[in-house]
Amino acid sequence: RDNPLVTQARIRFYAGVPLLSHDGLPIGALCVMDEKPRALAQAEAEALADLGRQVMAVLELNLARRRLESVLHRASGGFFTLDPEFRVTFANAGAARLLGARADALPGASLWTAARVADKGRLGEGLQRAARSGAAARFEAYHAPSECWLDVAVDPSPEGLTIHIDDITARRREELTQRASNRILRLIALGGSLPVILRAVARSIGDISPGLRAAIMTVEGSGALKTAAAPYLPPAFVSALEGLSVGPASGCCGTAAFRRELTVAADIDTSLLWAGRLREQAIAHGLHACWSMPVTTHTDGSVVATFAVYRDEPRGPSDADLAVLTHFAKLATIGIEHVRREEALRESERRMVQLAENVDEVFWISNPDGRGLAYINPAYEKISGRRCEDLYRNPRELIDAIHPEDRIKINLAPKRFPDGSFANEYRLIRPDGAVRWIEDRRFPVRGRDGETMQTVGVAKDVTDAKLAESRLRESEERFRIVALTTADVVWDWNLIDNTVNWNDGLTRRFGHESGPNAPVSSWKDFIHPDDLKRVMDGVHAVIDGTAEEWQDEYRFQHADGTWTTVTD
Repeated sequence: RDNPLVTQARIRFYAGVPLLSHDGLPIGALCVMDEKPRALAQAEAEALADLGRQVMAVLELNLARRRLESVLHRASGGFFTLDPEFRVTFANAGAARLLGARADALPGASLWTAARVADKGRLGEGLQRAARSGAAARFEAYHAPSECWLDVAVDPSPEGLTIHIDDITARRREELTQRASNRILRLIALGGSLPVILRAVARSIGDISPGLRAAIMTVEGSGALKTAAAPYLPPAFVSALEGLSVGPASGCCGTAAFRRELTVAADIDTSLLWAGRLREQAIAHGLHACWSMPVTTHTDGSVVATFAVYRDEPRGPSDADLAVLTHFAKLATIGIEHVRREEALRESERRMVQLAENVDEVFWISNPDGRGLAYINPAYEKISGRRCEDLYRNPRELIDAIHPEDRIKINLAPKRFPDGSFANEYRLIRPDGAVRWIEDRRFPVRGRDGETMQTVGVAKDVTDAKLAESRLRESEERFRIVALTTADVVWDWNLIDNTVNWNDGLTRRFGHESGPNAPVSSWKDFIHPDDLKRVMDGVHAVIDGTAEEWQDEYRFQHADGTWTTVTD
């Protein structure tokens, strides 16, 4: 009766039920009161007890919800809920971090504004599609504000959407980097042009990090930069970059080429590297940050290009951004060096073919498998009297044209050389019946493993030399017969080795020893001293070309010391 509710609030009726937790612990009471005295009916008492249990259920539900929210806030992944109007009803710390938003700004705010989710982007479209269909969905999306690739799981309900997001940036970047690298290397291996290769390299940056845009500029001989690839940059801005000079304050690209190091402008608007019209063009096109890396060759380390990345907001690169740039800069180097090597090789081949097309010798290259020819020059037609096209179709045409007596010889006993080459001599029968002597030398082309990849050869017509050699042998044979049968002394002075060859007449007529390769003294020492100068002057007049022939009489000494006058 002394209770303030009785003395002051004038309460005359009171009924209450305890609020018991699930384990029977009383935590409070649910009470009803009235200012008039009254009795509580049985049905009313039961209703009060039911209401007490419902209140307890609500309290326990709120407690469980607070515990769940506490757990969700501590979770590494992101968890948030949306109402049917896409307003955020709950978001844990992980969701705020992965969405690039402030945690206190999300509850009650629109997802489109608070988390800057584009309704036309992959994340926004995926959430809207799940809400319309009412079916659970899972997809991957890139969220530009946080620069994260997200694995998104959506569970729709009448109250809205429950979304769980995980950061898969590292895995996704690795997958996209590997995929892009394979595509670029395949382009290089298949002989893609340099613009196509560099465009694929530059496009890879935007594919891996959709908020970034890349440009590759090559260093020209004049020292200016030329845009080689800028697939996602505005054409007007690309035009402004054209002809940028290499220098200490020439944007990020020109400066990177000048310094030969990574150059970063975290805020183009305030960077000393960017000035004048170039800065105005960048800001006008929404480009507020840039970093550029020089692309150098492996051979001499010279700067052949620059690789720049642009961002729409004033912020420098992360470690991951630099790792991706470094990786693809290496691929750009490989592409540039490969294309230039191929161009040099094609130019070398062009000169080789030009030379081969205009020489008299037959030049040929076998196919890698050793079957047939990859190339043979037009000299084949001149020497063999057959068409090159026929030989390409039927490589045995050449074998069939070789003289039957020489076919076995060229297969069994070629002349081999220390460098691995070998040579054959054979007779080739032309379609008109003429026979040509051919000297054919072949050289193996080996790979890095030492295995023979191809064979190249040079074949020349040596028919004239063979005929001259035959005539020389016949002449020497006739000379030998004459020298053996004549009673006169016959001699031959070899001016190359300064020796004299005598026939047997020297021994028979003068008693001196005769034979080949005798010293020239075997003649000069037996000429009378009074005649020697005159004789030698006459002989040298013929040698020097001042006289066509020489003939003289002089005294020649016998082996017994006597002298005889001879006509020579």
